Amino acid sequence: MSSSVFPVPLSGIQEGIIAAKGDLIVGTANDTPGILSVGTNGHTLVADSSTATGLAYAAPAASGVDWVAWTPTYNAITIGNGTVTSVKAQDGEMGYFFWRLVWGSTTSITAIDPYINLPYTNLYGNTTFYGNIKDVSAGVFYVLLGQTATSGSELYLATEKSDATYVTVPTLTSSIPITFATGDILVVSGAYPV
Repeated sequence: MSSSVFPVPLSGIQEGIIAAKGDLIVGTANDTPGILSVGTNGHTLVADSSTATGLAYAAPAASGVDWVAWTPTYNAITIGNGTVTSVKAQDGEMGYFFWRLVWGSTTSITAIDPYINLPYTNLYGNTTFYGNIKDVSAGVFYVLLGQTATSGSELYLATEKSDATYVTVPTLTSSIPITFATGDILVVSGAYPV
């Protein structure tokens, strides 16, 4: 048998060095064989220069993204005593957001083209996000659209209207698609390249 089959000499390994199923024979800091006992179920083998073998078992890193609070800026929207819930997250080159407004007695849309600023600049623009508007008193839902411009982070708020030949997208106002009242809810969320 060619010596190239075993690039690491086994001369220092003693019979019976392995004590349990799953143990690994590894080199140690002083170039002698050592044993790395089997790890905890579900843990993975990772490099760890602080150990004699240079290896250790560790719990896998948590997956997913962490949602954090975000405070949007507004155009043509007065929040007043309404309640806003807004969170954001970023995973690599993708940004995520969730925005919810519970209308208050002093909440209003004050001009045309109401928008909120997204938490991250939209890489490509011209993106549509979907959500809903709940008319609490009537128990009816409407479509809420968030549409970005060609660049930047403005998320223009609109709805859908279907009483014409085509579905149209009118800008949201204090009376479109409903006359907003205390307790009505607007929600929009999405993901986009950043």
